[in-house]
Amino acid sequence: MAGESIWLPPIRSCDERPSLQYRNPKKIGHTTQSLVIAIDDVERHFAQAKRLGAEILEAPNDTEYGHRRYRASDPEGHEWCFTQELKAHRVANRPHKRKGTA
Repeated sequence: MAGESIWLPPIRSCDERPSLQYRNPKKIGHTTQSLVIAIDDVERHFAQAKRLGAEILEAPNDTEYGHRRYRASDPEGHEWCFTQELKAHRVANRPHKRKGTA
């Protein structure tokens, strides 16, 4: 999905280094952070995530602040929010030019 990918370098699990005493959200029982990722097509991204077995926390829905979004959880319990700005909101909130201004 062009333009809708995130590349992360290889990550070494903290579980491999007990001295760090890392406990992921799933182990501690609550969310420690949530990433918000802007994408071009929430519906298509959601369909692919669901097809690949993602744990869906919230199905696609329109928000009051002009976005369509869905939320999912990764295997360690981190929350990911994928969001798309709605065109109607973008047009309605476009700054208006005043006469005589550049």
